[in-house]
Amino acid sequence: MGDTSKFRIDRTTAPGLTMLSLHGVVEANLEGKKLASSVKTPKVLINLREVRRFASWGMAEWMNFLRATQELDLYFIECSTYAIQQISQITGLLGHGKLVSFHAPFRCGTCGEERDEIIVVAQEPAKLRELLDSVRACPACGGTSRINRHQADVAVAVTSKAGYDIDDDVAAFLRAQYKYEITPNLSKFRALRRKQGRNTFLRLSGNLGTLPAKKLALAAEGTTVIDISRVNFDPAHLTAWRDFIASASPNVDSLQLLDCPPSFFDYAVSPEDLDSPKLKVRTFVQTYVCPKCSTHSGLMIDVAQQLEELIGGVLPSHRCPSCKFEIPPPFVHGPIQRLPARERDHELDRFIDKVRHEPDDKLENALAARVTKKSSGVATQRTVFIGSALAAVLVGAIVLVVMFVFKKDAPVVTAQPTPRDPGPQFQRPEWILSDTPSSAYCQEMIGRMMCVGVSPYGTDRDAAVIAANDAAIDELVNLVGIRISDDWFRDNVLAGYSSARTKALAAMQNAGPRADDPSVRAVRHKVAELFLASGGPSVPAQRSDWYWEEYERGGGKGTEFLVFVRYDVSVEALSALVKRYGATSSLSDSTILTAFPGLAWQYPGFAGGVMLSTVKGALASAGFKPLQVITAVNETALTDALQLIKQLSEGKGTELVLTARQGDGEATKIAFKP
Repeated sequence: MGDTSKFRIDRTTAPGLTMLSLHGVVEANLEGKKLASSVKTPKVLINLREVRRFASWGMAEWMNFLRATQELDLYFIECSTYAIQQISQITGLLGHGKLVSFHAPFRCGTCGEERDEIIVVAQEPAKLRELLDSVRACPACGGTSRINRHQADVAVAVTSKAGYDIDDDVAAFLRAQYKYEITPNLSKFRALRRKQGRNTFLRLSGNLGTLPAKKLALAAEGTTVIDISRVNFDPAHLTAWRDFIASASPNVDSLQLLDCPPSFFDYAVSPEDLDSPKLKVRTFVQTYVCPKCSTHSGLMIDVAQQLEELIGGVLPSHRCPSCKFEIPPPFVHGPIQRLPARERDHELDRFIDKVRHEPDDKLENALAARVTKKSSGVATQRTVFIGSALAAVLVGAIVLVVMFVFKKDAPVVTAQPTPRDPGPQFQRPEWILSDTPSSAYCQEMIGRMMCVGVSPYGTDRDAAVIAANDAAIDELVNLVGIRISDDWFRDNVLAGYSSARTKALAAMQNAGPRADDPSVRAVRHKVAELFLASGGPSVPAQRSDWYWEEYERGGGKGTEFLVFVRYDVSVEALSALVKRYGATSSLSDSTILTAFPGLAWQYPGFAGGVMLSTVKGALASAGFKPLQVITAVNETALTDALQLIKQLSEGKGTELVLTARQGDGEATKIAFKP
């Protein structure tokens, strides 16, 4: 057999799409930008089934590839267990791509046997949630096998992203090549286009709430007529539609709405839209109710033909399709009376009459087409200040560490990034593999684990350092939780906090590259504090490195900072942390363990302590229950399980008051005599 670690890429092409299959260890020879430039199709599938490992430089090139394919429709399929583990550990590793399928490890709680099962996320996303609690019969011993809960949580969060969808051509390719039972999603958002001179026709269909505003705005040019007769919409989820109108309006001659569905005006067209010279309404459906038989029916209203009546608040009469009763014209008010007039354009009318009746397969996919617009101006120059400090900081509390010595002057380098590649034009340290703001990642090195946190952009450098520090520590804590193999811990601790964490981080990343969620920063800071207090001697006492960049903000509004903080943890220290948080201790007839810091993601009021895993005997008689967290003994706060054992041992024979809390419920005080 050949060397399975040697890196190579196999390429498969089909109409409109390219599949890249990665094999072996992903190293620097990936050449991310070069690989991206070689792709000539708008849709790309990345097969990660044979990926064995991401080396450090390979990770950097991978991020270059993701940045260089921002305009492409990107899908990940057949992800290996290693690849999905990396995705679960490193925020932003999927970039803008969509996770279609992955190999999920099922582990038997009886014999420890592990086996993989392919999970097709897009086949029916709702079923993925059921996997969290699903079991399989172990083929080795007949015992019960469970899925890796954390990886399933990641997949659920990824597929819950706004706009997650599978292109029809991609779905057809996967059905043919991999036998995936993916059926076309009739409710998904689609946009088809035909362009003729200065006129553009867009046919929209599906859920308006998943409309990709910026991408669709690129497809709008000249006089753009939008057929929205096939859309469905929820009045509470029209943000994407509003963003599209705002993004497209400055770059078109006009936006003309065709065949608006009933009630569209009430929710999706604002008075400001009607006052704008850019937005026009060509036709809309008005609902009529027959007073004789109560039948509801719709009539298509041509605004140009009925404009005078509409301004006067009168609609045309309509004959009931059921009983043929002539429904008297109702009086209308509000938006319909404010519909603007439009000039007659016979060339445009002929174009619409022709294209509106063409079948879908004769139109191009407006979301996949590469639309190039002229730049509206010159890229703003940014002045970049670079600073770096290497190791040698005070041993002690993390919070104190992050405030240490930032008064040194930094060398100044001026760079002019291009609009298509906004990355810095200077040499960062090799350990920076991703510059996604508010993200973090852990990367396995030789003999150690490297965890890096990235701050959000901010005007306060000290605050940015704290945010990056907390992100790195939180990622390390999450890694510890993932590596605890105890089934009770996975089912009762990891399952809850990792789901809440994944959803919060995914929501923040989906909000955009400059998103900064104060609630996420607060939870990360709480996790870091609890980790420092309860992790014992294996907690890294100091960061290994840090690095910062200062950018000039647009409009002369000062500067802003982006900070990277790195921690290195030895293999031995990581193993000790896994044991410390995963091992249970005996207390009377019950078992306890140090409460895991990551629970702060699940319970806002969580403050650490000792968790009860099983409750029997004296503790049960006193009223304690499983999953309660004992936070204090006689008002003395607890940090770990050994401290509780010591307190009860020293107070033997006397009545003690233990403070306990279940989840996010109220704290209760329970008298207990050990």
